[in-house]
Amino acid sequence: MKKLFTIFCLLITWVSLSQEKLNQLDLNKRRTGKWLIYLDKDWKRTDDSANAQYCRYTWYHDGMNIYPMGPCGKEGYKLETPANSGSSKLLNGEYKWLDEKGKLSSVHVFKNGVYISCKEYFPGGKDVEQYFDFTEKCQGSKHGWKVTIYKKNGDVKMISPTCPDASGKWPLTRD
Repeated sequence: MKKLFTIFCLLITWVSLSQEKLNQLDLNKRRTGKWLIYLDKDWKRTDDSANAQYCRYTWYHDGMNIYPMGPCGKEGYKLETPANSGSSKLLNGEYKWLDEKGKLSSVHVFKNGVYISCKEYFPGGKDVEQYFDFTEKCQGSKHGWKVTIYKKNGDVKMISPTCPDASGKWPLTRD
């Protein structure tokens, strides 16, 4: 079964990205370009592809993850997976994290392993606190995203695009 999962992820990678190399390091041995990363049941990163529960794509620039995931799978949290996720480990669809009281904590949307969006909720699970739109690209770049931060009453507190600066450097992002 472990070999089957590894073969499955490699096959998906090969079919969907036949021209783009994955998991490359630059001359300084920093991650660069498109990467297939593996996640455990709590969506914590693992290098053990055989025991991974999920996998997804992300992009790196100068060793920094351009599309990081926020904290998921906290102690006592439960993951609701899409009904159509089937046996594929590649994230695809809408994934909901519920807190220890069963209230909505976050909703993550993926399409064929690519991060589309994330909503993080205020405690209680009713009101959106932050919305990350990973389909928003920066002018002149094939990457980028936008975060909208809300007040508890639903009013927009701040909208901020995340793009590289004039020198091509990305802001510090968590991995």
